[in-house]
Amino acid sequence: MIGGYLDCKAANGPPYSATFDYVQGLFHKNEITGLDVCIRKQLIVTCSRDKTVNIWDYNNRSLEIQTQFPEECLAVAFHPSGLHLVVAMQDKIQMCNVLSKSIVSFKSHPIKACTEIKFSHGGNMFACVANQKDIHVYNFYTSDCPPTMMFTGHVQRVRCIDWFENDLGFTTCCLGGNIYFYDLHQH
Repeated sequence: MIGGYLDCKAANGPPYSATFDYVQGLFHKNEITGLDVCIRKQLIVTCSRDKTVNIWDYNNRSLEIQTQFPEECLAVAFHPSGLHLVVAMQDKIQMCNVLSKSIVSFKSHPIKACTEIKFSHGGNMFACVANQKDIHVYNFYTSDCPPTMMFTGHVQRVRCIDWFENDLGFTTCCLGGNIYFYDLHQH
């Protein structure tokens, strides 16, 4: 169960308390390696080294779907519609459809050691980390990743990807603190 009570003290202010509500359902049996929130639905997706991907309804505080994969899951991203996922495993990424009671893979790409995936705001592209340091940008609908959409530069493991509001580029940050800006449509 997740939940509890926490006493906190705001900086230069009075103490306050936060209450956490319990979530019901089956939980991961190993560390959670990825988490994403759906933009258009009240859903959260988590993945774990226990080879499962869970989709949670945070409004109802319930587990909606739990799917077992054949390998450890390292990262996960929700399409903005809530109808698709991309799940990273040790030697590939799986593009999946979210059905009413299951998650079904429909396409695979040979990306090794992907630790981060992020959909663009419109959902037509997603960026993923390949070999912990390179960034590949895929067109979600055609599954293409042309050489012009493969980026290098980081010398340490990439920790996060964040798309620009207009989806014309993104930023990445690595363990060393370096931040890179990528403009996909240079003028």
